Amino acid sequence: MLILTTGFWFGCDDAESLEPYRNQVFIKLFGGTGSEEGNDFLQMNDDGFIIVGSTTSYDEGDKDVFIVKTDSVGNKQWTRRYGDQFDNLARSVILSSDNNSIIICGETQRENDRRDILLIELDLNGNLINQQNHGRAEWDEFGVDIIEAISDGYLIVGNNVDLGNNPDSAYIYLLEVDENLQAKPNRDRPLVGDRAFFNEGASAMIYNDLNYLCFGTSQKGGGSAPDGNENFYLFRILEQGNETGSPQFFGSNLREYGTSFTKVSGGYLLAGYQINGNRNIPYVVKVDGNLNFVWERVLDVTYNNASISREPTSVIQTNDGGFLLLMKSLVQPYGSEIGLMKLNFTGDQIEWETSFGSQNNDLTGSVIQLSDDYFILCGSLGFGEENNTEINKMGLIKANPTGELVPL
Repeated sequence: MLILTTGFWFGCDDAESLEPYRNQVFIKLFGGTGSEEGNDFLQMNDDGFIIVGSTTSYDEGDKDVFIVKTDSVGNKQWTRRYGDQFDNLARSVILSSDNNSIIICGETQRENDRRDILLIELDLNGNLINQQNHGRAEWDEFGVDIIEAISDGYLIVGNNVDLGNNPDSAYIYLLEVDENLQAKPNRDRPLVGDRAFFNEGASAMIYNDLNYLCFGTSQKGGGSAPDGNENFYLFRILEQGNETGSPQFFGSNLREYGTSFTKVSGGYLLAGYQINGNRNIPYVVKVDGNLNFVWERVLDVTYNNASISREPTSVIQTNDGGFLLLMKSLVQPYGSEIGLMKLNFTGDQIEWETSFGSQNNDLTGSVIQLSDDYFILCGSLGFGEENNTEINKMGLIKANPTGELVPL
């Protein structure tokens, strides 16, 4: 493993002089004898963190939902796992509106190898309060994001394939549930998308008192893109009805996949990647508050005089008004690393870029910025292969305001 650690940077300083800096940056790993992934996390009211993902350490190779609670400096306080004899994993986590429970969204596998949307509610100590599965027998469904609903309950963004009638088409699945995680009447919308071929949801947020704003990918011509190419897909949907207004498509004559979006000053920033040959290139689009196009950026940069692939998985607006992309960066011959790219507020300047990780494949989840300008992110660090299976450990990483593992 070639993981950077804080000790490297302190040289021969003594313990007393190191103490004020010890927890300013860190890499904390969590897991057992198998493989773990960290897909999402949130900061709790005690300044600690809840990280969610999956583990294979306890169930003979099948994935279980894996949850880790840490203190403010990443020290483990407790872990929980939930699952059965099939694969189960978590992709998104939020805190309930009353701050008394944790709501997790993901997927659970059925006997026929198809999946359902999995919802889990835990108390603040990780004890199970409620678990619900949502799906149809002939469909393959999974959840990718969960947010609070406009009214009570939650909105889940998922995806599904109708394997019985239309196995070559994929749709966005929007499901609204009440506080008991039961589907609300007429709020189960499993076939959202512009064309009956490929649609993929990434995330959603509340747009106003009546509408959600949803983001993802659709195989639909947009701008100069011909029909048949995937583009960024942005649309509004009424809480109690169907899509409202015209959906927006952003892209080129290449292929663009949307992975994350966020509300920013003056509108919204959409992030994902563009496929150009055998490389994936970060691609971002700014729209105003009415969802009108403002600008786009194709962030094709080089590493040691060679272009590499980068796939953003999370985007935020930084405390100084710029933007930060958390990315999976392909760095040959080692595999993928965890990357951070900081843009200025107009997106036309890369202020800095860093990457770190192991000599194996590292995966990225989500990122936040703290009030002191340091960044916290979750993901997975690679530990090679065992029995032709990649082994990873869930990771929580704190980097300084310039994306380095060095205290300021």
